[in-house]
Amino acid sequence: MSPAAPPFDESAAQPGIRIEVLATSVGAARLALLGGADRIELCENDPMGGTTPSAGTIETVLELAEPRGVPVHVMLRPRPGGFVFDRHERSVMRRDLHTALGLGAHGFVVGVLTADGDVDRRLLDELVEEAQGRAVTFHRAVDIARELEVAVETAFD
Repeated sequence: MSPAAPPFDESAAQPGIRIEVLATSVGAARLALLGGADRIELCENDPMGGTTPSAGTIETVLELAEPRGVPVHVMLRPRPGGFVFDRHERSVMRRDLHTALGLGAHGFVVGVLTADGDVDRRLLDELVEEAQGRAVTFHRAVDIARELEVAVETAFD
């Protein structure tokens, strides 16, 4: 395990400004914490659009972030290449969500679309419910949705 980073100096942060950092590894999360991140979005395989991190990565990053009170939001994406998922991939997403919940994740980041390019409202609602009150952020899939305004409205609803 990596040595613990020094405590975050809140006096260095500007009032009202919050910094979320995408971390793709334990090392990146350590640097984010050292740099004053207020929230970490954790994924792996960023060059391929990001995928769900391993349980070991989630647990280790949570151990590093917890003493600083920095929430860690875990990406739920079983594979790179689009945001339309079959029933098996949906099952993986639910299992990954429950694993991350058990490890103490503070929230989740998802992007789910139908084959028509609309927000997959059914899957999104299921993931939100299964997140047990944790924050769920709809990410970059909104950028490729068929109708941006409708997608944003659906994701916020």
